[in-house]
Amino acid sequence: MSLDSPEASAIDPQRAQVMLDEAKAVLIELQSGLAVVEAKLEEERRTDAIKSVRGRSSLEEAIRSTQDLIAILERELAPKSNA
Repeated sequence: MSLDSPEASAIDPQRAQVMLDEAKAVLIELQSGLAVVEAKLEEERRTDAIKSVRGRSSLEEAIRSTQDLIAILERELAPKSNA
């Protein structure tokens, strides 16, 4: 089930909040890991092979996916207006 599918609206808000908190923690770890990898690559005067081919590293892709997940969860948890 995709979180942006119609079934996602059935997600329990408490569970969604737990998922959001976990996703935010994962995002911090991914960003930290990316900084470490980039520093190591620079230290060794190397480039990221995946980034050279695809334009984005695997960690950058994971960060983007996690940011997308966080945005979806935040939308689901936002108070709904009766507009």
